[in-house]
Amino acid sequence: MEDENSLAEKKPEPSSRSQTLIYHDDHKGWWINVTLIARKTQRISGLCGMINFKSLPLLDNTVTEILLEQVPGISGTLDMNNSAEGASNRNANLAGNLRYCIRENPERVIHPLCNELPFHQIDASEITEDGIFHISHNQRLYILKVVNRPLYWPRDTDVIRKELESLACFYNVPNIVHTAGAAASDNPYKTFKTRNVPPVVIGILLEVHSGGSLQQAFAEHRTGMYPWRQWPIQIGSALSHFHEAGWTHMDIKVSNIVRDAE
Repeated sequence: MEDENSLAEKKPEPSSRSQTLIYHDDHKGWWINVTLIARKTQRISGLCGMINFKSLPLLDNTVTEILLEQVPGISGTLDMNNSAEGASNRNANLAGNLRYCIRENPERVIHPLCNELPFHQIDASEITEDGIFHISHNQRLYILKVVNRPLYWPRDTDVIRKELESLACFYNVPNIVHTAGAAASDNPYKTFKTRNVPPVVIGILLEVHSGGSLQQAFAEHRTGMYPWRQWPIQIGSALSHFHEAGWTHMDIKVSNIVRDAE
């Protein structure tokens, strides 16, 4: 998608514009992010249709970023396909002066490899969607906490890795949320559709607790109907297990503490 929000909101024009696309050739497909660095307003959508992607050394099984700039000598002259002949003068003139640089997109969603995590794997194709986050597996409800979340940053993958490690460490420990395992799938950036590539983790399956969170209980102003005197003991017991294992919980808050049906 091309970002034109700055123009609509009368903000200063961005120094770069990006568009993400998938280029298909035969039975192969490459994820590509085209970024145009330009001082003047320039629509990138028309420009992307002129690029001869087949002539470029695209990267397999990941997101290739193509950086375009009107400064000579970056890496090489960009090759255009036949559609460039019928392009507007503005696009044609720009394309003739472009130089490009190719790299792996640093802002791509990074999915951990399944073999790097000692955790039970569940084939994502066996998961049945139920709403947005609630899913069904083996006739039990879980919450699917996905890697590719809104406003994703690459460091979020390290957080997911750490969370999987902690869930494996405290599996079946009382008063700590349990998981069914890691949801595994093909690499979403897989280039060769007919070849096997190592599966990746797309999310974590967490138990659903029908009692909701402590935040909900307090918001209802009905804590008197719950066995609330047990809650501090249970929370303290869970934290004790964390500390004995050398772990620290960095995000303790009422919205992260859930209650079961009992």
